[in-house]
Amino acid sequence: MIHEQAPANGTDGARRAIIVNADDFGLTAGVNAGIIGAFLRGPVRGASLMVTTPGFADAVALARRHPALDLGVHLALTAVGPALPAARIPSLVARGGRFPPLPVWLARAAGGRLRADEVRAELRAQLERALATGLPFSHLDGHHHTHLFAPVAAVAAELAREYGIPVVRRAAAPPRPPTLGGAEGTRNAERGMRNKGRQRTADPRPAALAGGGGGRAARGAGEGGGSAVGRGV
Repeated sequence: MIHEQAPANGTDGARRAIIVNADDFGLTAGVNAGIIGAFLRGPVRGASLMVTTPGFADAVALARRHPALDLGVHLALTAVGPALPAARIPSLVARGGRFPPLPVWLARAAGGRLRADEVRAELRAQLERALATGLPFSHLDGHHHTHLFAPVAAVAAELAREYGIPVVRRAAAPPRPPTLGGAEGTRNAERGMRNKGRQRTADPRPAALAGGGGGRAARGAGEGGGSAVGRGV
């Protein structure tokens, strides 16, 4: 995705920049190795860290060895384990205490069955686990882009402001909300998330953060395959 920044000081034309960011840093040791290899020999300039996955400790060690790698926190509410005990976040977990797969999560979001207080508690725990590493983080984004949907979007912006994270990844237009029930609603939401990665971002900050002082990097989109980002001012 291309970040397009409005011209400043009366100059003509917008400034554009592409910076590739790799999601799922910390998922497994193999994923981590691929991201670092792409950073050392390819276009990747940043990575978004997952904190509840098997490769978390390995990713932290790699990040410390490669301080030029720009880091974000990859907030997760699907397909992995939570940071909090499942009993504290029942609206977010499936049987077995793990987060549900994306289609199930989308159905819960469509039905308004995700409790905002549980989302806030879980994402706060994930963010604090990341910050406890002592590594610097420039942005927040979400596994499977769930941070773009209510009630997660408002919570992510709120936590970013509270913890001084300058940027939350977003699209110029959000994905279509899963307003229809059942499989059709899930398909609509999944199509919206795929389209999100093709859109240009006029202002990379979330609405709740706009005007809040800028940051190191403005994040684009691209789950799995990396994302394009533009420098903030």
